[in-house]
Amino acid sequence: MNLREVDLGLIEDKIERVFRETYNKYLLTDAGTSRLVLVIPSIMPHPLLSSVLSTLFSRWRFPSITLLPSPAMAAIAAGVRSALVIDLGWAETTVTGIYEFREIATKRSTRAMRSLLQETGKMLTLIAGGGKELEVDDITVDFEYCEEIISRFAWCKPQVDGGDHLPPDSQGPPTSEDEQPTSQPSDSISDRIVSIPSPSKPGSAYIDLPFGKLSEPVEKVFFAKGVTERDVDDEEKAIPLLVYLTLLALPPDIRGTCMSRIVFVGGGSQIPGIRRRVLNEVSAMVKMYGWDPVRGEASLKAGQKRLALRSQKQATSGNDSEDSAAPPSEPLTNPDTRPRGGGEPEEEVDFVEQKLRRNNKDKDLKPQVQGVLREVESLGPWAGASLVASLKIRGQVEVEREKYLQHGLAGATRDLEYAHAPDRRSGLRSGGDRSSWTLAGWG
Repeated sequence: MNLREVDLGLIEDKIERVFRETYNKYLLTDAGTSRLVLVIPSIMPHPLLSSVLSTLFSRWRFPSITLLPSPAMAAIAAGVRSALVIDLGWAETTVTGIYEFREIATKRSTRAMRSLLQETGKMLTLIAGGGKELEVDDITVDFEYCEEIISRFAWCKPQVDGGDHLPPDSQGPPTSEDEQPTSQPSDSISDRIVSIPSPSKPGSAYIDLPFGKLSEPVEKVFFAKGVTERDVDDEEKAIPLLVYLTLLALPPDIRGTCMSRIVFVGGGSQIPGIRRRVLNEVSAMVKMYGWDPVRGEASLKAGQKRLALRSQKQATSGNDSEDSAAPPSEPLTNPDTRPRGGGEPEEEVDFVEQKLRRNNKDKDLKPQVQGVLREVESLGPWAGASLVASLKIRGQVEVEREKYLQHGLAGATRDLEYAHAPDRRSGLRSGGDRSSWTLAGWG
């Protein structure tokens, strides 16, 4: 986030106004000495974080402020300990891998709701101008009008082919079986005519346009339609590619857990069809590339060569086993000398897994879902933070009022893994009074 041209004093005044309106209009209570919990992004500039804390501590008498990361709170609201949280926010889209409430990997892209609003404004300006190409990308329609059109009419088409991010030669011609369930309903919906208020005169006239026209900004912004992967920067990746790269950056065991617990949050996740489209395109990438970070023609040829050698080896071992098999009139008495048909390798015995099954045989434990793309519904970061606060759990980042007013953010230690060991001599419980505080992941 670029704060070089941002007036932090104005931000502090806006924060104060929002808090006062919240307490006076909705909470109808006095802040008093209540404990405050803030749900903020996992990456936040220190000047902005300092402005938020300074405003709250100087205007109100909060004894402490607990900072909680929004991706972990979204996972808690979904009822899972590990998840892949996709936040389609206003300024950016973040994809965060959470394992046991810890952030393992995160990637971000500038393709978010602000870009969608700008692209929709350009489309509506073009419609208001009679289809004439504009020399400059000026948006003449109102912000509220664009926001209303997006909230009411924006939608995402289902995936028809192999995906926008696969090479053309790898997608192959679509079959009639693949076309029937996807293309025909999509075409019938796209051809429908809808009436929206005129961009030039929103309050007095209406215009008719195809419903499929309103899905073009979504595909162009979130899925980079018509743009190849090599033409975009690292911070402009399409959402399916961003999800695939985040999963690729995770260790294999964590990847299998997170990909089966995908959580969508943010305003962009409410667009109809966008969740299924993202999952379908990620699934197509996994089928095409696997989990190999190396791309290109040489990598594809090497993979095909390995598959050919593997199939040839299995066929050879199968023929050898058939030739060395004993005739039916002479049965084999020794089970160790019995041939293994088909060249199938012997199944490896996992002693740890067997021990866990023996210990838990009396318990009705369902096996965890792993290795498949699956979406999990979440109530959002605010609900997750509310659950955590109701349990009266002290967070790792708990900023105390007196210590912050003395030293500010400079008083935070650099210890990212603060030990919460209890003091046996004084009888303090775990998470008791601490002489120093840390910013953890925000440091």
